Amino acid sequence: MNMNKQQGFSMIELIMVIVTMSILAAVALPKFTDVQTNARIATLKSAVGAVNAAIGIAHSQAIIDNKLDLAGSVTLENGPVTLVYGYPAATAAGIIKAVTLSSMDFDTGTSGLIKLKKAATPGATCAIAYVAATVDTAAVIDANTGDVTTPAVPATPATAIATYTGC
Repeated sequence: MNMNKQQGFSMIELIMVIVTMSILAAVALPKFTDVQTNARIATLKSAVGAVNAAIGIAHSQAIIDNKLDLAGSVTLENGPVTLVYGYPAATAAGIIKAVTLSSMDFDTGTSGLIKLKKAATPGATCAIAYVAATVDTAAVIDANTGDVTTPAVPATPATAIATYTGC
């Protein structure tokens, strides 16, 4: 009796492997996209932490240098930072200069807005809105010496608010 050895896979075996791989891909793909979204949100949250740290550092230096009036500047590691009531201004010379963010990851071209470049959908609001300080009580400045005798009291200190829509 001449018995031929089977060579290769049967059509049913190949179809079963393809079906199994398709099911695994269907289950794994949504989890992979969630990981990307979570990574973008984590990147934005870390940038908010960096912005808040820069606000604190600039404000601390403004207190030390007695620069709590309407306009001023302090010198930090990255150079001079423009201030409004002792907090970084919502400009490129203010908060953007105070915080160092990668230009590959963040778009800082709009004043007061730091956008994540790699948002999932174009035009998404995956960004940090920086709100500069406003004043409740203006500073009192000695006319003879030019020193601030009573510092300005901010009605609202500077804040950084992240929006995650479309990340």
